[in-house]
Formats: sequence, structure tokens, C-alpha cells
Amino acid sequence: MKKNKILNIAKWLWLLIVLLGAGYYFVKHREMVAALINNITISQFLLSIFFLLIAKMLIGEITRLSVETEGWRPPYLKMLGIYSITSLAKYLPGGIWHFVGRFSTYRLNNLTNKQSTKAMIVENVWLISSAVAVGSAFYCLFQFESVSKLLNLPYREYSSYLSAALIAAVWILGLTLFNRFFCTQNLNYGLLTGKLILICVLAWILIGLSFIMLFNDLSFNLIGTSVGGYALSWAVGYVAVFAPGGIGVRETVLAAIFSVVAPPEQIAVYAAMNRIVWVVAEVLLGLVFSFQDKGLLKKGNIQAASADPLDADGDTISSTKDGGIV
Repeated sequence: MKKNKILNIAKWLWLLIVLLGAGYYFVKHREMVAALINNITISQFLLSIFFLLIAKMLIGEITRLSVETEGWRPPYLKMLGIYSITSLAKYLPGGIWHFVGRFSTYRLNNLTNKQSTKAMIVENVWLISSAVAVGSAFYCLFQFESVSKLLNLPYREYSSYLSAALIAAVWILGLTLFNRFFCTQNLNYGLLTGKLILICVLAWILIGLSFIMLFNDLSFNLIGTSVGGYALSWAVGYVAVFAPGGIGVRETVLAAIFSVVAPPEQIAVYAAMNRIVWVVAEVLLGLVFSFQDKGLLKKGNIQAASADPLDADGDTISSTKDGGIV
């Protein structure tokens, strides 16, 4: 209890520090900030939102696959709606309410406490590991010279490809083993791993494109750097439990990673605009599904599937015809 209280205080202090720091920075450099913002066109902003929305839809499928490993098979649109609506709760004070909302929804749909927790662990392992792997691989491919200088490694022309291939191989092997031994209810773990690789790589490419759309000068190298840099900054921000939504942490890592291609001051402005893009995209998805189905987070129509009403945890079990919600 004491640890939770300290963590909550730390989150509020961090948020206050970030807001004050950002406010001071933008006031001090208001002319440069205004110029950069004015250079971002409406079409760039809309394209940024579009790419992020598609990426969010792919993440909704990752969420659906995570609950499938525990035996619940909801329709894709229903799971995307649950993901979209509960994601809005992360903007509430405390920074944990999106997890609470997701957990409660899983329980309402007949997953036990253990199954709900396990599904959320699976989803987070998939997301964080993919962000680190895809981010590292892309950054090595497009900025290996900078990486070699930072780590004091010898630079060779083929080193970037070799490093990216090694990172990809380690991730694929780790993902396969994780799915094999942790996702025990999914017998076809090879197919699951293949789906995840495709979805995760595509999702991070789209998220990187969403960020780079705010820039005025685009190049193939800059796009690749954006995919790698943004995925890595997201992963660092996500695991920074003291920073709600990774605020401040993600932007700091972005500025450091992109310092090889643009001034940190410029990246800070684009990072702030990208925060707005994320809020707009998440609110749009949340509102669409809130109006579409007001009973989305409620318990579905359940039919008993077994004479034994209790599982190993003492929780009531039942299912629908397709194993999920009607």
C-alpha cells in the first residue's frame, strides 16, 4: 500500500515537472515552435492520424490474439472496441485504469483472475519485445554508424545487415519459445508466432510513418530511422512506471535518438505534436465504439458448457457457441 502511494506521488510529481519544463521550453523558444507548427500542414496532420489509426487497429488484433491464448475467441471488432474504449482510461489520474478496465472486461466475459492476468501479461510481452526488436533492427539498419560510434564498435558495410538479422533471429526464437511454453492453450503456436511477427512489424512501421509525417523533409533513411527510433522510445516510455503514458520519457528518448538527423529542439516540437496525434486517434476510436455498442464492456450472453460450474480457481465457467461473446 505504501509503495503504491509513493508511486502515485512520483507520477504526479513527474507529470508536474514535465508540464512545467515543457511550458518553459515552449515559451522560451516560442518563435521557433510557432514556425515549426505552422509548417505542419493539415494534410500532414491527417496522414499522421490515419497511419496511427491503422496501427491501432492492428494492435487490437494483438489484443484479441492474447485472449485467444486463454480460450476466449471474441470477434475482432468487439475486441478492437474493448481495446479502444479501455485505452482512454490511461488519461485518468493514476495511470493504471486502462489495465483495470481491461481486466474487469475480461472477468465479465468469463475469464478467471488467473486467465485475465495471463492474457494481459502475454499482450505486454508481445508489444514490448516487438518494439525493442523492430526498433533495434531498424535503427541498426539505418543508423548503424551512429550505433558503432556510441558502442565503440568497428564499422563495416555489412555490419548493419548482420546486426539487424541477428536481432530479428533472437526475437523470433524468443517469441516462438514464449508462445510454446506460456501460451499453453494455443496448440498451433507456430502459426500464432507467424501472425504476430507480421502484425507487429507492420504496426511499428505504421507508427513510425505516423511520426515522420509531421516532418517537412522526408527520405528513405529518415523513415527507417523514425520506425526504429519511435519503437524504441515507446518501449522505454512504456516501462517507465513513474511516467503516465510515458510522457516526458518517450519525448526525451526520441530527442536523443533523432539527434543524429535533426536538432533536439526540433524533435521536441514534433514529439509534442505527436502526443496530440495519439490523443486524437485514441479518442476517435474510443468514441466510435462507445456510440456503436453501449454494451461493449458488459457481460455477453452466456450459456453453460459444462456440468461442472467451477474451474480450478473457483470461478464460474461458461461459454458461448463460438467460445466468446455472441
